[in-house]
Amino acid sequence: MSHVDDPSASRSTRALLIADAPPLEAKFDERRRRLLTMLGWGLASGAAAQGSLTGYFDSLWRESAVRAELLELLGVLDARSRTRAATSVLPAEIPLTLHARYSRQEIIAALGYADGVKPKVARSVAAA
Repeated sequence: MSHVDDPSASRSTRALLIADAPPLEAKFDERRRRLLTMLGWGLASGAAAQGSLTGYFDSLWRESAVRAELLELLGVLDARSRTRAATSVLPAEIPLTLHARYSRQEIIAALGYADGVKPKVARSVAAA
């Protein structure tokens, strides 16, 4: 998570982490589900023992100190970021911005190749 420099993703993550209850995938539109997957994969290194994002976030919400630390980290990352992120021409459901940095797993999640807390693809993403 130390590479995060996308202001949009940072705002979304902050809003999720300050909520009283863990996020439920089913309540989000496609873009926010993908952002949730990107966050889960980033925090769980793509392989949480719970086997689902819902299980992972349920576990995370039981750890208020961890969520508080993540919020502090986001503040530090936002303060040091010099990225001038710009809206991309990608479809709205793909939560990537120009000039921001993403991990490979985050890109896979953003493109919709998601299956819980594990990427569906291991080597490459084929063009549709």
